[in-house]
Amino acid sequence: MAIGKWHIEAWPDKIGFDHYVIPANQHAYTAQRFCEDGGPVFSPDGFSVNYERQRVEEFLNAQQGEEQPFFLYYNISPPHMPLADAPERYTRMYNRGDVVVRPNVDLSRPIENQHKRFLTYLWDYRYYRDHLPYTENLPDEFDLLDLHAMYMGLTSWVDDMLGAVMAELTRCGLAEETIVVFTSDHGDNLGSHGLMGKGSLNEESIRVPMVFAGPGIKTATVSQQIVGLVDLAPTLLELAGAQAPAHMQGRSLAASLCGKEDGESPPVFIETEAHGIAVRTLDSLLALPWATPRHLGSRPHQFYQLKGDPYELQNRSEPLAPEADRLEKLLRDYDKNTPWLS
Repeated sequence: MAIGKWHIEAWPDKIGFDHYVIPANQHAYTAQRFCEDGGPVFSPDGFSVNYERQRVEEFLNAQQGEEQPFFLYYNISPPHMPLADAPERYTRMYNRGDVVVRPNVDLSRPIENQHKRFLTYLWDYRYYRDHLPYTENLPDEFDLLDLHAMYMGLTSWVDDMLGAVMAELTRCGLAEETIVVFTSDHGDNLGSHGLMGKGSLNEESIRVPMVFAGPGIKTATVSQQIVGLVDLAPTLLELAGAQAPAHMQGRSLAASLCGKEDGESPPVFIETEAHGIAVRTLDSLLALPWATPRHLGSRPHQFYQLKGDPYELQNRSEPLAPEADRLEKLLRDYDKNTPWLS
């Protein structure tokens, strides 16, 4: 079953899902339209996120007493824009005084195209595509701190939805035999280094949560390993008693999750369309730009030693620090062995 945001080209049934309830508009929390199993598009009352949680709870209820294992892909869209399209309980949950400003955010310098960017965060396509009248103006004296506070509120919306699902698993008697993973596809700069949105090769954009719970998995433990989203598939397969196919990228984290070993943490590689590719270790990040599409440039354009510079305030790519040579070789080997799509 797939429920919630579906942001790839193929329909869920084409890649193995038996059932799905997915939104027709990717970025809207009110007046959302859904498609279920290829049927006619419909629009439920209320907020789409609450409707999706309701469908998740119905699905879990239906699993009680079933012997057949289930796989549920539940994609919670917040805190993605449009921030202003959320319940007032969350948009007003935090205020400017609650925001902790990161050292790489300069509040004295406006963001490039700030007015348009803020309106896009608040209303998404209803502003930049549809130009609906109520989306054309910012609240009085609205700034980056106000945007941060709203983003925090929508993050709390996610917390509440996840909490409701975990409670439903327990109520249905499924919690002790269900593997649960909470993760995300990207972060958001929200003013770090003067940037907004995703797609850049810095911590605020690339670093995401990955939390596991379930039978045999250590509880209340923070791993010091660094992992990537490609590690998720082989991990789930092993935890479910299956074997990952030989061609699958990534490594299984099952042993570490179950307390059997914690081993070394190999580097993780990050790919972006606009900014090149990067290699991230526990202590450092090095990135190479694209010279032309899918062909790397001759020199790194980012090198940060994160252990002493977690907010990436000192780019040591010019001149390149000697200790970056090993990471650059890893990155070029990765590029050489990766079959890029043209």
